[in-house]
Amino acid sequence: MSARFSWAYHFLYLPVLTVLPRPWAQRFAHRLAARSVFHHHERSGATLEALGRAQLPDEPDYGLEQIRQSVFETQVWEDASAYRMPFWNAENIDRTIRFEGLEYLEEARRKGQGGLLIGAHFGLLCGGLVALHLKGYPVNYLANNTPEDPSFDRATRSHSRFKIYWMERKGGQFISFDLGRNRQSSALAVAESLNRLRNNEFVAAMVDVVPDFATNNAEAQFLGTTARFPTGFLRLAQYAGAAVIPHFTIRHPADGTHTVIIERPVSLKGVLTQDLQSCVDRMTQRIQQSPGLWMGWETLAAFQKR
Repeated sequence: MSARFSWAYHFLYLPVLTVLPRPWAQRFAHRLAARSVFHHHERSGATLEALGRAQLPDEPDYGLEQIRQSVFETQVWEDASAYRMPFWNAENIDRTIRFEGLEYLEEARRKGQGGLLIGAHFGLLCGGLVALHLKGYPVNYLANNTPEDPSFDRATRSHSRFKIYWMERKGGQFISFDLGRNRQSSALAVAESLNRLRNNEFVAAMVDVVPDFATNNAEAQFLGTTARFPTGFLRLAQYAGAAVIPHFTIRHPADGTHTVIIERPVSLKGVLTQDLQSCVDRMTQRIQQSPGLWMGWETLAAFQKR
């Protein structure tokens, strides 16, 4: 991808998208996603290849290229959320985002041990978490330190800094770590996450983190094949005694709104591989239902490395 397109995408096209009337915004997002497919040659090809290998519904009513277009469109809306967050508050968030399953968060808070919100790079990821905080649930964000990750271009890193700034302005703390590059930062992130959970807060962590640099990982069945996933999030929940609660945010193209779905907590058995499989199964079900909402297709091969 050219540096010129990346700067234009992050700091021209996305801000324009957020101020357009809804019907125009829908069309503009579709065209911007198509341009991203064209400019992201490697990611586009890897996404299509992964879709061809994955176990999807037997008789889908859509083609693989259409799913790929939806994947890139999902990324557009996720990236654009950074420019929508400044205008969100506790009084107006319900106009844009709906919520299901909040009773599971209430139950976790009554127990006094917080909760580990597990998700994936799926739908409106960061926007959904910010929305939960605005609804009164103290959510913190455990994630790789993208603004300092040299594998991303300068425009992407700058946009990540801008998004993190507004995520923290709206509440919650961004708990960053340098996966595979700085063990000390990872240890500090774990300590801070434990502190937040023990304060009866929530910590959001992704299941679909590429395991290449993770110290601890294990195998699980994922989209019809054997894959490896980091297990640190399960160890974190175990140490804190916190519930493991899946969450996903889906988009409704008809009206441009989203729904944050909180699922019932995962029933942990105390056996690492079994518990990991239970968590991966929740993610797999969502991806199979809405493959165009998972933004991680190009990384599928990395999970399948043995």
